[in-house]
Amino acid sequence: MKRFLVTTAEEMTWPQDRPLLYLGDWCLRYDRRLAWEKLDYVVAAPVNFSSDDRKQAVVQVQALTRLLLPELAEALNRYHAVAHSQRYWQILLGHWLQRWVSTAHNRYLTLHRALDSYEVEGTALLSPSNFSLATKDSLAYIWATNNDLWNHVLWGEVLAHLKIDKPEPTIIEIDTVPCFTDSRPEPSFGSLMRGV
Repeated sequence: MKRFLVTTAEEMTWPQDRPLLYLGDWCLRYDRRLAWEKLDYVVAAPVNFSSDDRKQAVVQVQALTRLLLPELAEALNRYHAVAHSQRYWQILLGHWLQRWVSTAHNRYLTLHRALDSYEVEGTALLSPSNFSLATKDSLAYIWATNNDLWNHVLWGEVLAHLKIDKPEPTIIEIDTVPCFTDSRPEPSFGSLMRGV
């Protein structure tokens, strides 16, 4: 059975008239169960790693991090008009880069598994104006990885890079402000949506 992929708890992305595939439990807020418990839905099985799979994932993340570091160092040297070594950038940003690669790798595996395991007929992507996946620092990044809107935008980026043979996503324009790049407290997804 074909299902519509849902990657967020934001209900405006949930069609009411077709079977749904929730990418994970995070899409189903317990306090909103009356909104989803009568829908035709399944929750995609999570990526469960065996001990060997977990070791392989760590190896892949470390390899990708090593692959990206030279490009990142070159770009940052150009941007800042400096000539620091890769070792300099590794010390300064290595931990952050590995965390970022690990997050992207997890999102990729989760989405890839769902698309391989289920027939997906489409999805809806929120397109927030003035929104960036960039964060002001590592702490803001950690908070961002637990934010519904930030993750939803990242799922959209992963989908775009997978270049899958699925229908074009439905784009829903929303007004927002940058979430994790300024000094204000990070707003919740719900507070962002109340202004729409």
